[in-house]
Amino acid sequence: KAVFLNNETGETFTYEASAEDGAFGMFVFAGNQPSTEIFEGKIELTPQGFIPTNELMKTSVTGVYAAGDLRVKELRQIVTAVADGGIAATVAEKYVTNEKERLGLPAVSEKMLKKEVKEHKEGSVKKAEKPKTTASNEWFPETMKEQLKGIFSKLTTNVTLVNLFDQNDAKSIELQAFLQQIEPLSEHIQFENRMLGQDDAFEKKINLTRTPTAVLLNDQGEYTGIKFSGVPSGHELNSLVLAIYNVGSAGQPIEDALVQRIQKLPASKIEICVSLTCHYCPDVVAACQRIASLNHKVEAEMIDTALFPDLKKEKKIMSVPAMIMDHQQVIFGAKTLEEIVTALESAQ
Repeated sequence: KAVFLNNETGETFTYEASAEDGAFGMFVFAGNQPSTEIFEGKIELTPQGFIPTNELMKTSVTGVYAAGDLRVKELRQIVTAVADGGIAATVAEKYVTNEKERLGLPAVSEKMLKKEVKEHKEGSVKKAEKPKTTASNEWFPETMKEQLKGIFSKLTTNVTLVNLFDQNDAKSIELQAFLQQIEPLSEHIQFENRMLGQDDAFEKKINLTRTPTAVLLNDQGEYTGIKFSGVPSGHELNSLVLAIYNVGSAGQPIEDALVQRIQKLPASKIEICVSLTCHYCPDVVAACQRIASLNHKVEAEMIDTALFPDLKKEKKIMSVPAMIMDHQQVIFGAKTLEEIVTALESAQ
């Protein structure tokens, strides 16, 4: 049975299940009017207050999407709301990515780019001039900068971020601007921009196969095996922060027995295919790159699959995170550090 209380009168009444089946169901319908008042005058609404969209959840305003029961639709249930949300999130992500590429955000001035290209053509491998950023192309708000400075204050040795710069690749220019804003957060972080094709020996040493790409060098200038193919923004910022921390300090604590297993691993390559919106990907990237920080014979490369559709198609990457082990075996899903070490051991 169910006992109901009238909140206005204080009266109660009881509903009891019928004797035939001994049970009943209750479905709560929370209101007939959508809560869309804040959108009035901003996007198109029906007279009843619902938001018209197309099948991609696009509203009357470009870049604005709607999902759930506030849409004009036939069936309003959880299953349709979840489906709407999945479509809207995917389409919105593509829209933002395309807009950033179209607008060249974060921007690098043409004057600075020409100056940098000239320096590289003359054989100079200098730190790139810091971009003259504005509020529109700052990657990190002040509060985040302070948090990152707190983490990087624990660095004890230098870490060098090297961007393989391709002047014809908008993403390479974007990666440059991103990393340049990491450098000022610690005196132990250094940034280098190396023109693509300028140093064949270095590119061979880091196994360069795609751009945009950045790698981490330790305080001895040695390649650590840590590589980012794509801009490690979004959730992947965590991977970059941990990579810098693990190379420039004692790093995240690991049991001695596991450290010994990692140090015995043979040369191997792990390509971690990710999406910048994936919540599980950074943990897998960080675990693989922690292995590389302890054993430079292991290379751990974060790959933003949105930038490399051919690789995604070749390896049949249908979900992320996905680890490609030595260009062959593909392991899907979130894995712990120990599980990844075990997989590398079994591949010997």
